[in-house]
Amino acid sequence: MIFTITLHEKDKGILEQIKNYYGVGYITKHGPNTIQYRVKSVKDLEVIINHFEKYPLITQKLGDYILFKMAFDLIKAKEHLAMEGLNKIVGIRASSRAQRGSPARTRFAGTAQDLNTGINDNLKEAFPEAIPVVRPLVVNKSVPHPDWFAGFSSAEACFLVNIKKSTTHSVGHQV
Repeated sequence: MIFTITLHEKDKGILEQIKNYYGVGYITKHGPNTIQYRVKSVKDLEVIINHFEKYPLITQKLGDYILFKMAFDLIKAKEHLAMEGLNKIVGIRASSRAQRGSPARTRFAGTAQDLNTGINDNLKEAFPEAIPVVRPLVVNKSVPHPDWFAGFSSAEACFLVNIKKSTTHSVGHQV
């Protein structure tokens, strides 16, 4: 299990602040222009879990978190060491991407693929008794505080200046 946040390398300072805030994890190069904050150990993941229990997510990512925590709880209870528990984790992992929508930048990740992207044929063959878990649906969550918008916008918003041709404007373009 891995918790990750991936950002452009220009935003390394933000990931360093996140790492310092949690006091766990590490930062690594992820792609040509990206870096990633990662938390892997059960002990360290508990810090992340505790944070999201205290400060719950309010978007559809809450569904990802609920599934991640279900798998975490099974691992913490050492149920993953028996085939029944491992089948449960594969069932959690098998949650369909179609139920989730597009992938996000903050990920609650599995070992081989990101959580909720389904399982590949090899895993299906290795775990034929795994029953996919229905992804929790998050509905009508309210914004807890106006400052929440700033954080959300930092992750998900786009600021665009769009210029297009126009026959109704004197300069021939519209902003």
